[in-house]
Amino acid sequence: MPGYFRRSRHHVETVACRCGKCIATAKGPARATARSKYAAGLAAWIVLQKCSLSLPIYRIEKQLRSQGVPVSRSTLTELFHRVADKLTPIYDVLIEQVRDADIVLADETPLKLMSHDKRAYIWCFLG
Repeated sequence: MPGYFRRSRHHVETVACRCGKCIATAKGPARATARSKYAAGLAAWIVLQKCSLSLPIYRIEKQLRSQGVPVSRSTLTELFHRVADKLTPIYDVLIEQVRDADIVLADETPLKLMSHDKRAYIWCFLG
């Protein structure tokens, strides 16, 4: 079954007492990051496309648009960087484990950049 996107709308109720001094708002659904209207599933999908499949953001934007999900390139980039910030503690633990290992294996994979005739590199370490 091919993948699909589903838009969910949540209405959060706010109530106030008769005197107007006490106002209560229900909690909304969990989001991928603060101030984001996107769920964690979309954020995980973006990270998978970018990191695992090496797709650039403009192609991810094109994929989403073809499936009827209009998300701008800047929004995708910002969401990707917010997720990276949230994953920093995991990254720090992994780097510490590699640093403490007796033997470290490394792989350097070159990537050709579209904008220049230069190369970028992805490094993978195993401790």
